[in-house]
Amino acid sequence: CILSHPIKNTNDANSCQIIIPQNQVNRKSDIYVCMISYAHNVAAQGKYIAIASTTVETSEPEKEIEPALELLEPIDQKFVAISDLYEPIDDGAESQVFCSCSYDATTHFETTCNDIKDIYKRMVGSAFDFENMKRKQNDVFGEADQ
Repeated sequence: CILSHPIKNTNDANSCQIIIPQNQVNRKSDIYVCMISYAHNVAAQGKYIAIASTTVETSEPEKEIEPALELLEPIDQKFVAISDLYEPIDDGAESQVFCSCSYDATTHFETTCNDIKDIYKRMVGSAFDFENMKRKQNDVFGEADQ
């Protein structure tokens, strides 16, 4: 959706993420709202871009996001799209072709990050070791290793 205002009750934030819990709207899946704005150079001055998403559960998908759309009113322009979700059927071990899953409805990228970690593990044979990536207390950004 394109808006001419920030989302109500967000202290006029230029960006925000809202998760409407499934049990509050009698659903099996949460509804996600992500809003960004001109402050992020993605819209004209004074404009806001809001994305409402969820996993389709009925034959009336647009109706399923009504609780999110109500938060965004008034809406200047609304675009509706439904996307299928895909996931690889081959782990890539034999073919050496490692495919990711489709993006899902979430807006916090947790499932995408988990997918990236899974691809790494399938490619290398072991989980990525984040401990090796931790910065030391006296590390200075941009400083070359000595």
